[in-house]
Amino acid sequence: MKFVQANKAYLPHIGGVETIVRQIGEGMARLPGTTSAVVACSDDSKTSHRTIEGVDVTLAGTVARIKSLPISPSFTRCLLRHEGDVLLAHEPFLLTGLVYATRRRRVRRRFKNLVVWWHSDIVRQSAMRTAFVPLQRALLEEAAAIVVATPRHIDSSIYLEEFRSKCRVIPFGINPARFIRTPEVERRIAEIRGAHPGPMVLFSGRLVYYKGAEYLVRAMANLPDVQLVMVGRGPLRADLETLASVGHGNVHFLDHLSESDLIAYYHASDLFVLPSVENSEAFGIVQLEAMVCGKPVITCDLPTGVNYVNQDGKTGIVVPKRDPAALGNAISTLVGDAELRVRLGEYARNRVLREFSEATMVKSVYDLCQELTTIKA
Repeated sequence: MKFVQANKAYLPHIGGVETIVRQIGEGMARLPGTTSAVVACSDDSKTSHRTIEGVDVTLAGTVARIKSLPISPSFTRCLLRHEGDVLLAHEPFLLTGLVYATRRRRVRRRFKNLVVWWHSDIVRQSAMRTAFVPLQRALLEEAAAIVVATPRHIDSSIYLEEFRSKCRVIPFGINPARFIRTPEVERRIAEIRGAHPGPMVLFSGRLVYYKGAEYLVRAMANLPDVQLVMVGRGPLRADLETLASVGHGNVHFLDHLSESDLIAYYHASDLFVLPSVENSEAFGIVQLEAMVCGKPVITCDLPTGVNYVNQDGKTGIVVPKRDPAALGNAISTLVGDAELRVRLGEYARNRVLREFSEATMVKSVYDLCQELTTIKA
């Protein structure tokens, strides 16, 4: 089987979608008789080709960006260099839709089956959304199957209802072995706890509008004895630091951490908060990472897959969005009840092991591809 993925970015970018693309690409490359390739956009104007962990990676040169959309004149040429039994297009990403809209016959000759993995609707960028509508329709109509990570992705989307019969649910997954408490991780946990004595709350993610980080920072103003560690970069970093400066000095900002350091912070924390407020947060893989470390999670009530993962009263607590008081109360509840934290954390870990493993995700993708290629044969 020849398997190709198209996405906005790839390594060294480390985002939720990019992580999934990498996991699937490397997982498929390890399967006998399967070749795996990825076509994405570069950070600069140069186009590059290399092999990473068995995956043939092409990064098309990028000449500019509009919002988060890369403008890459060479993306079409790079994608059509490949051919395959299955092209898995990760959406929303305007360029893949543009290739199908302008080169449909050629794409059909190059790829036997199109599968669309629908990560989320475009929520905020109205101009981009307007341009996206005809392109996404072309992709969704062409797709042999549409993959979503949870059933709530279908229910919350303004685009997928009419294509419901094509949708397949394949939950995102992680590799639990990455999160084992090695001696080095144990050493870092001790250092982190020494630097942040007392109850510790963790946030990890890009500091952008839909993450709702400002509401979490505001919640900390009424929790002077609790330490919040915020891991991530983004355009709102300076504003959040200013907001935190009028509090009790209990909000600490860290840039992107190494994988081993982030794992240590998960284990060192008492709980994890993902305060996202927009449907752009369609799943929240960081939840899985915290949960597999046995940590309860606090999320906001969204109609997306976020609360499919975090089940209120089972793996954590769900609160109304944009409500610092509700976030503060939930944090206070968990900080003040060690027995509750342990119970929710244990259930959370077992839920990840049972339903959200990387191996299961890759196998499900492979099985879908096999099904489609068999039908076409």
